[in-house]
Amino acid sequence: MTAREHRRLLVTGRVQGVGFRPFVLRTATALGVDGAVRNDGAGVVIDAVGVGAVLDRFVRLLRDAPPAPIVVDAVRTVSVTEARPPQLGFHIVASALTTTVTQVCAPDFAPCPECLAELVGTGRRAGFAHIACSACGPRHAITRALPFDRERTTMGGFPVCAECAREYGDPADRRYHAQLIACPACGPRLAFTTMDATPLTGAETALAQCLERIASGGIVAVKGVGGFLLVCDATRAEVVADLRRRKRRPLKPLACLMPDVAAVRAHCHVADDERRALESSAAPIVLLGVRPDGRLPLDQLAPGLDVLGVMLPASPLLYLLARGAAGPLVATSANHAGSLSPMRSSPTTGRCWSHRTTRSCGSPPRRGCASWSVVGVDWRRPVPMPRSSRRRRRSSRSVRT
Repeated sequence: MTAREHRRLLVTGRVQGVGFRPFVLRTATALGVDGAVRNDGAGVVIDAVGVGAVLDRFVRLLRDAPPAPIVVDAVRTVSVTEARPPQLGFHIVASALTTTVTQVCAPDFAPCPECLAELVGTGRRAGFAHIACSACGPRHAITRALPFDRERTTMGGFPVCAECAREYGDPADRRYHAQLIACPACGPRLAFTTMDATPLTGAETALAQCLERIASGGIVAVKGVGGFLLVCDATRAEVVADLRRRKRRPLKPLACLMPDVAAVRAHCHVADDERRALESSAAPIVLLGVRPDGRLPLDQLAPGLDVLGVMLPASPLLYLLARGAAGPLVATSANHAGSLSPMRSSPTTGRCWSHRTTRSCGSPPRRGCASWSVVGVDWRRPVPMPRSSRRRRRSSRSVRT
């Protein structure tokens, strides 16, 4: 009988909060590898017991075949001083808390297609503004400390219900060991607060009130993953002008939020590479040429420019707002620099509340936060745009290919 080996592996990269431990467990189970996997301050530690050739294949699969959004930088073998794990089978075990943390927190991810389908479907998470899974949802903005586990995020104050606990413990479920698992029965609640501080709770009521204020020409402060956004109707020049006057922002371009690429195409030219950038999990603002037959007031949205910044929703709440609105929305930061609080002078008719956050992701852009990177697409690849190049005059060449 071929001898079995015990190897301890340290995996580094984007490997916490992205479904890597479930991927390790499924891969090990399929190969007949015994052992355990856990997070620690340096990445993910795997104790693997099996035949040498099988362990070699196990390592290759971990390194070369992880699903998105996992990114493996390195898999290295570390010394083992204790005896091999005695248990049979493969297990996810509690994280190891270490005094030194070198692991980098994962960024926030825009909603994945599967979660968006649930959001607009008829299941128990239909309309749930905090839907997430192992592949999408906030990470950087809600993390208090590493290793990444629920109790060290702002979701730690929301104990899971029995049904979510069942999904969390089922290796066949796509939310197996998803740290942000929640549903309307156990997760955060959506609320709308009027300017006279009257709270309106209940997801449908809060969302309806928010959309009603926007439709009537109001400006709403939406607290999402990265702090507050000011949101209003982008198709009404007088509303955009009022936002600029109240925010004292006469010329700086404003980004538009739309629910999907089909909606974007009704107003802008979208090449394939631009579509890919829009639909990426980073949910960046993409600079696009505006269609002459569209109904967007470009002179108000981007004075002096021939391109418009457009983004798809970076969170389920923004998707519900964009999908429920009659047209494109302006979505611009309402945060003080480095703060999670809206500016006291924010010109709003109400506030719609969502996730608790620990980091501001407002302007200027901060690493790890979805929806705030600005890119132009040139030579078939996304190019981050420095601030000076965003103010390209109409007489200049567009960044579109």
